[in-house]
Amino acid sequence: MNTTRRIQILIGTMTAAAACSVAYAGLGSHQLHPYLALGVLALAAVASRMKVKLPGVNGNMSVNLPFLLTAVASLSTVEAVVVACVSTAVQCWPRKGTKVNSQQMTFNISMMAFATCLASLVYHAQSLQAMSWYSTTVSLIVATATLFLGQTAPVACIVAVSEGKSAGQIWWNVAQLSFRTT
Repeated sequence: MNTTRRIQILIGTMTAAAACSVAYAGLGSHQLHPYLALGVLALAAVASRMKVKLPGVNGNMSVNLPFLLTAVASLSTVEAVVVACVSTAVQCWPRKGTKVNSQQMTFNISMMAFATCLASLVYHAQSLQAMSWYSTTVSLIVATATLFLGQTAPVACIVAVSEGKSAGQIWWNVAQLSFRTT
């Protein structure tokens, strides 16, 4: 199978996973927080266009992660997914003079919807809250790890397919970049 077809399959799979997880989350009972959601959405959208240049790293890192974690911890799952999708669309929107890459935008939005949905479902899981060792801190750590894996694993897979490299090695490199303290 050629690389283009494999990439299309990965994008389709990510889109389907996002649609299924968001539909599942939407069917569950949830309390909406419209004013807080709008505030977090506005801050996440603005922050998603800001970039931080990390020393020793080729490329930039967006600064909307704190707002995504705030959405996961403070909003319903559906609201958190909307915040993630809108801020990702704003982040992916091309700068002046460049064209929209619809495949890349579809993949990125789907990946963020899926990762955010999973992180929010984990954070708000009743079964986790029933554990004797449960604390909000532990729940936030587990949700953050879920968001991290949900973002980095699909990206590593699509980069591996497009470049013909090992997904595990690419994921490891991405993980190391995320925690670099140079």
